[in-house]
Amino acid sequence: MKQIVDKLVALEHDIVSEKGEFSLLALLLREDAGDKWDLLASAPWLEENQKASLDYLVNHLQSRLETQELLSLSLSLSLESSYLKKAIPF
Repeated sequence: MKQIVDKLVALEHDIVSEKGEFSLLALLLREDAGDKWDLLASAPWLEENQKASLDYLVNHLQSRLETQELLSLSLSLSLESSYLKKAIPF
């Protein structure tokens, strides 16, 4: 798992330099999910053109992670920043 986290950290740095900051980028393991991890992402640039931005994120994930690593991610979500601000006051 450390190898995946290291790759995601490097990926985050590259994306931030190209697109801007994430409001949230988290890798979570739900109790009932076995070995499947949820990748949660929120960023203003994800909201601008959702399809293109999600494609961008997925393409970068696919270029960095091995097939087995990709299979260990059960879910990628683009959460709108406005929802986060309601749930988590900044």
